[in-house]
Amino acid sequence: MSDKKYFCGPEILPEGVEKALSPSRLNEACHQHDIDYTEGKVSRKEADSRFYKAMMAGAKTLGEKILAVIYYRFVHRFGGLFYRRKK
Repeated sequence: MSDKKYFCGPEILPEGVEKALSPSRLNEACHQHDIDYTEGKVSRKEADSRFYKAMMAGAKTLGEKILAVIYYRFVHRFGGLFYRRKK
């Protein structure tokens, strides 16, 4: 089991940077999105849609909403490099 605490941003980043990119209200949405991409039980489109909805539901401030949109656009554009669909 991983002891990872912060889930927003690529895993190659140092923990301190991941922490800064993972506001507590958005971190769980990032975590679930990582699970969806790793397990591949839902389509990439569904995983990204769930991610967007969870991010927007968790975002309470304008800054968090802007960050949520930026994260969604990033995963929508580049997430295909990391998605693992189960056959």
